[in-house]
Amino acid sequence: MDSFGHSRGVAIGFREGRLKLLNSWGMFHGLGIEVLSPEFDGPLSILNIYGPCQERASFWNSLLAKFVMRDQNLVVGGDLNFSIGNAEAWGPSAREDPLSDFFQNSLTSHKLIDANLSKLKPTWRNHRTGEARVAKRLDRFLLCEDLASRILMFRQWIGEGGNLDHFPILLELSKPPFKPVAPFKYNVV
Repeated sequence: MDSFGHSRGVAIGFREGRLKLLNSWGMFHGLGIEVLSPEFDGPLSILNIYGPCQERASFWNSLLAKFVMRDQNLVVGGDLNFSIGNAEAWGPSAREDPLSDFFQNSLTSHKLIDANLSKLKPTWRNHRTGEARVAKRLDRFLLCEDLASRILMFRQWIGEGGNLDHFPILLELSKPPFKPVAPFKYNVV
């Protein structure tokens, strides 16, 4: 989907043959799909968000008010363009996101769980060196608390990035027993 004037765009990839695409839609700063999987009770709603750099609080307040954000089977991911706390910023010029508390409180009040990485590391870097070097965790997956309690097993990891400033992020959801899968061939919507 076009990124509405932003660099690049947004896409959602999923394992071929494991999910059935029911619906897809676009919105300002995002792309959504509804998929069906035999592993889960009912369809999953997946939103890929390309969070804005400016007016972030008003964007997130507007997004969190949307009906789809109340879905019990919701996964939100992408370049959410926020980091939470000092632990998610690296480099001599790195600073904590001034809206860190706002985002943490928003996630908690809307019952969204940050699918923590097994190893915390940056998903974005500014490609500068020396004192100007900054890296942050701006990309992540959020799961509805209800979904996370029912599936029990999820893992998020950071893929290898080429020469872009962001690394791809990947998420695997599974009901026990958890079986890690090999790299996948994917569909892009």
